[in-house]
Amino acid sequence: MSAMNLMLILISSLLS
Repeated sequence: MSAMNLMLILISSLLS
């Protein structure tokens, strides 16, 4: 996984 994908997952988790 790329750094961008990891960052998007982290942000999504925080927003959920």
